[in-house]
Amino acid sequence: MDLKVLLNLSEDENNFRIFTIQKNGKDREVQVPKSILEQVHKRLFKLLQRIETPEYLHSGIKKKSHITNAKAHVKGSALVKLDIKKYYPSTKREAVYQFFRTCLFCSPDVSKILTNLACVNGHIPTGSPLSQILAFFSSLPMFEKIGELSATNQITFTVYVDDLTFSGKVVPGAFIWEVKKLIHGYGYQYHKEFSSPPEKTKLVTGVAINDIGLQVQNKHHEAIHGLYVKYIEGTLKPENKAKLLGMLSSASQVSGRYESIFRHLLRLEK
Repeated sequence: MDLKVLLNLSEDENNFRIFTIQKNGKDREVQVPKSILEQVHKRLFKLLQRIETPEYLHSGIKKKSHITNAKAHVKGSALVKLDIKKYYPSTKREAVYQFFRTCLFCSPDVSKILTNLACVNGHIPTGSPLSQILAFFSSLPMFEKIGELSATNQITFTVYVDDLTFSGKVVPGAFIWEVKKLIHGYGYQYHKEFSSPPEKTKLVTGVAINDIGLQVQNKHHEAIHGLYVKYIEGTLKPENKAKLLGMLSSASQVSGRYESIFRHLLRLEK
């Protein structure tokens, strides 16, 4: 794609399909890049994937996942979780511009063009393949400050998209208050704060953690069991076989008890 096309795209205000969906009973606006711009976003995504990321990031990274995110907190007795509210819409174009300008050392003109291509209505779009990784890098100064604060307090810190998780022998309220101040200081808001005492089973990015280690959530175990029984009985609908295999594949990464069943089904389905 030549420079002229990119310049025209960067000046076009009609580059996104914008529509509303229902999520958890609330209207949510989604901005999806149109086909030509989507190609640009995919290319930028591949380029940004080459940048080394901090150990605490577990989303959008090869060989990392929601499972490695949970595994990082196995040794922690106490645990606190915070979500960044409306993460993508709250990541403003100025933060995106500063990432291109100060982190990637792009010229002011190039930084402006890239920011125009990447943003919609003054923020990162909610429905682009570029959104997740660009939001992280645009928020990196904040995450680095939180990472430094966590290390100073001997607390394990991880990021999974907009989920921040902290664990350790103790996670003091004063520490969390400092984290909240940092979040607000960078123009974000937090919500869904959750604290888990040492004696309780913890839930981190959909994975349960107890004294034994990582465990599959009860509701996922029950869903797998229900589908597997139907499979054995021969009553499982063909379209649900892929669902069962997918659930078993995910569960086997958390707990070895599911691996033999997963491999057995794979052999049968060949």
